[in-house]
Amino acid sequence: MGVVHKLKPEVIKFILDNKQATPHLSCRSLTVLLLEKLQVEVSKSSINAILKQNNLSMPVGRRQKPKKKKFNMPILPVIESIKTITPEEELQNPVLKDEPNIQEKSKHEIIEEQGVEKINLEEKRIQEAEGWAEKLLEKERDRLEQERLAREEQEKKAEKDTIREDLLRLQKLQEEEDARNKELARLKLEEEARFIEEQERLAQEEALHKVEEERIKEEQLRLQKLQEEQSAKQKEADRVKLEEETRLKEEQEKLAREVELKAEHERWARLSEEESKRKEALMASQAIKEEAKIEPSSGSSLPRGCTGAVLLKAIDQLIGGSIQLSEAIQRRLGYPKEEVEALTQTLIFQDIVGNEPGALSSIMRNEISADKLSGYFTQLQELKTMKLDLSRLSANIFTESRGIKMHFIDGSIVYLDAQMHTVWPTPYMPHDFSATVMSVKDCINRYFFKDGNLVLFMAPGYDIPTKEFFTLLLNFNSKHETADNLILYGNKLDELENIVLNPEDNHNLIFALWPWQFTAYRKVKRIGEFSAQRIDCMNKDFYLAEVEIELVQPTSMQSFSLKGCAIKLSLAEKIRLVILGTDEARSLVSLANDYLCRWPNLDEGLHDFNRKIELFSCTGESQQVFNYEDLPINKSEPVDLKSVFSGYSEALDAYLRWHFMPSGYEKIEFSLTKARFYSQKAQLKQDKDKILYFFTVAHDYAYAKDLEYICRRLNERDIRVDDGQRICFESGFK
Repeated sequence: MGVVHKLKPEVIKFILDNKQATPHLSCRSLTVLLLEKLQVEVSKSSINAILKQNNLSMPVGRRQKPKKKKFNMPILPVIESIKTITPEEELQNPVLKDEPNIQEKSKHEIIEEQGVEKINLEEKRIQEAEGWAEKLLEKERDRLEQERLAREEQEKKAEKDTIREDLLRLQKLQEEEDARNKELARLKLEEEARFIEEQERLAQEEALHKVEEERIKEEQLRLQKLQEEQSAKQKEADRVKLEEETRLKEEQEKLAREVELKAEHERWARLSEEESKRKEALMASQAIKEEAKIEPSSGSSLPRGCTGAVLLKAIDQLIGGSIQLSEAIQRRLGYPKEEVEALTQTLIFQDIVGNEPGALSSIMRNEISADKLSGYFTQLQELKTMKLDLSRLSANIFTESRGIKMHFIDGSIVYLDAQMHTVWPTPYMPHDFSATVMSVKDCINRYFFKDGNLVLFMAPGYDIPTKEFFTLLLNFNSKHETADNLILYGNKLDELENIVLNPEDNHNLIFALWPWQFTAYRKVKRIGEFSAQRIDCMNKDFYLAEVEIELVQPTSMQSFSLKGCAIKLSLAEKIRLVILGTDEARSLVSLANDYLCRWPNLDEGLHDFNRKIELFSCTGESQQVFNYEDLPINKSEPVDLKSVFSGYSEALDAYLRWHFMPSGYEKIEFSLTKARFYSQKAQLKQDKDKILYFFTVAHDYAYAKDLEYICRRLNERDIRVDDGQRICFESGFK
């Protein structure tokens, strides 16, 4: 038996693969193959165990050898008494001739002779039988031995023949495998050669194709150049012809316009003369009243009636829509700016106010006659593309900014909402705090380039001051780290406009701090005595006291001291609000006046501010935003110029409903808001620094709270006219 190795997986695989390929292979043959191919000796019993485990053993085991035949001794006949050997003839003859002689001998002698002869014959027979049996046994043994040797020889020969056949078959398989591998290698080489040839052919074709493309491109460029030259020549000829035609047409239009302008100037001169006479009469009437000592109250003018359409007029003033439309018209007509603005605003609000005499004059500064308005509208209709230009401009007027990214010199960034309530840590802030680009730019112009006071509604946060707010405090008025530009971005965080600031300018920050804010991170260093002070913008007395507070930044524990004023509505109550600023030289009254003019609604304003933040926390980016494209005016091209102005007035109504009315008004009809609010009566009262519109409604008026909400939200937007006067709204019962 050979040495038993621990069978490796490749040895077992070799045994199983060869047995499956040639089922008649014996264990001995597999032993020889393993020794030849893998140089590993494995016993036949191990191979047989592997074959049995995989159900590959032969159904018949080792061949049975033929059993040795048993040799039976021959049965010999018993010879009782034979005296002599008689011939066959005598034996066949039953008659005994010598019977008398037998009788002559004695009986005893006969018996002795017969006994001796019998013994001799028996011994002889036995000896012969034993010799014959030994010969037979010897022959049988020789025969069996020869058969065994012959059988073993045949088995060895058969096994050698089987091994030789297996070796030949395996050699043949190996040769076939080698031939197949050589064929595959040859095919692979041919394929690689063919692939290389194909690549070279494709490269050549590609090169030829590129050359052809370049030639075609050059030809196309040449043809294009020729066409452009011909087209340029044709355009030049057409231009010269068109210029000539335009010149002739302009001369004709100029002559016609001169005639029209002459007539228009004469008409306007007549109207101006009539208006001068009316003003003179009004001045005379006022002089008579003065003589009669009928004087208005100090610092104010007599109130005059108007309608609720002033709400839309305030929205137009906030977003600067009529001003932009007037500028586009003025560039085409060349009329004075004030006249174009008055006429344009009259066309916008004419359908809302109605044809009642004096209705338009109640919301306009100057009264416009019907003839003057008709002539102005006729001239607009004659201008080509004016309808389309104004329609496109109306859409751009309502483009909204979601917030302002304030960038400082040191690279830090803070975010403000477009209405400038407070500071935010990310640009994702409530959509309710969005504003039109024009209104944001107007605030930036006043806060950063004129007055220099940025007034925020409140400091951000409730319990802990935010990191961004301290960045604003530390960098806002620093010469080396101040803000260098403001970036306006839209609802999709797309950059709308970049406004560069001058680092040399001084910018002051004013904000409010509620008594419950930052209790663990603030320290009141000093508080003065409260005294009653008149706040002109509110036309009300407040109790003010000087205060100095130290705020601590939670992460770095950096402190920042601020001075300001504490506000009470009465001496008996607790402090309602603390107004702080970065300009320590400001007086208490000036600081309170600037803040309350910008944010006049204290507790109610905070409640509305928190409600909108909570709504955004629930809806997130899925919150709907005001979209001018959803309005009817933008769904189709305007039919005429009149529909452009009426569409703009409807857009003003939609913007007012979306941003300034209580929740639920966003989707109602324009006719309902007109009936509920724009048809209400109001009184206009003008002071030196503000224009007040006061709504007086009946006690059974169902929308008194909604109207009050609208007035409060409009007052928070710091709407101003051209001369700087603020527009304010109030409502009350008759």
